[in-house]
Amino acid sequence: MKNVAISALLCLVIAGYGCRSGEAGNNNVTGTASAGEDLSNLIPVASDIVSEIIVKPASADDPWELEKVKGFNGDAMFLSLLKKIREGKIEVYDCISGEPLSEEDAKKILEEKGSDVSKIAKLQFTEDWYFNPTTNEIIKKVKSVSLGYESLRSEGLPPAYLPYFRIKTE
Repeated sequence: MKNVAISALLCLVIAGYGCRSGEAGNNNVTGTASAGEDLSNLIPVASDIVSEIIVKPASADDPWELEKVKGFNGDAMFLSLLKKIREGKIEVYDCISGEPLSEEDAKKILEEKGSDVSKIAKLQFTEDWYFNPTTNEIIKKVKSVSLGYESLRSEGLPPAYLPYFRIKTE
């Protein structure tokens, strides 16, 4: 049940990036697969594709980066996920190794890095991609999302993004 809720939240985030389900005959449309959606009639395009997006660009002087995320508002999702992590209601994984983190380790990371959602500035999605030849729709199925925590560095250097948590949707 909790994975379905997380899947739904992540689909909403991706939909917020401008992915739209298309009608038959539309060209170059993308959509997201909902949890449990039958993808067997679709053509697999890619498996375990990793895509990253900086949701809080470091510089307001980069209009392209700002434009890419102008519709993003993930704070409510981040607050919900962090609350569930603190309460031990969802399993989280190490962003680098992919190994599950114990509830104690997850809480320790929350204590060390804090839980200021304004510092979650980078998302890394692992996805499978499919093509629907009937509608020309490209469908993305999110398998996991990793949260990157912003770490400010010396003056003049761009921020670093530290791995925070990986959350699987399957």
